[in-house]
Amino acid sequence: SVDLAGIAAVVAAVDGRIPVIGNGDITRPDQAVEMMQTTGCQGVMIARGAIRCPWIFAQTWELLRTGIPGREPTAAQKMRIMLRHLDLLVDHRGPGEAVRCMSQRVSWYGKTMGHIKPLKESIRLARNPAQIRAALMAWLDREEAWMEQHRAGGLQFVGMAN
Repeated sequence: SVDLAGIAAVVAAVDGRIPVIGNGDITRPDQAVEMMQTTGCQGVMIARGAIRCPWIFAQTWELLRTGIPGREPTAAQKMRIMLRHLDLLVDHRGPGEAVRCMSQRVSWYGKTMGHIKPLKESIRLARNPAQIRAALMAWLDREEAWMEQHRAGGLQFVGMAN
């Protein structure tokens, strides 16, 4: 657990001569702001919190800039982020590492996306990046079709009779 008092002590000890960057337990934008306000540190590092939610940086910046946290990405936007992650892994680590990493990281992404167990299983069972891409694209297509239908007013709620 983060020691905010320890960070504040370092800030006081350097008395503005050296910028202090706080770190630890930041998984939401408000925690970054709280750390800066509580300790007086000039910035924060976000590590593990970004594994589950790489969009935390944009949300935190928006909160610092406007006082309102950035919006949570839609499921479709999260799928695009996962596709970009896959592309970067292939480009920088190679296909084998991309498959290994995405099969591990999908559970972290999934914690922010509701019921996606079939997608997680497809990615975990994939043997190459093309299979992961196909699974993500199929899920993205389904999500975008649902959103389009929803925007067009095609979805209606049918209540249960008493």
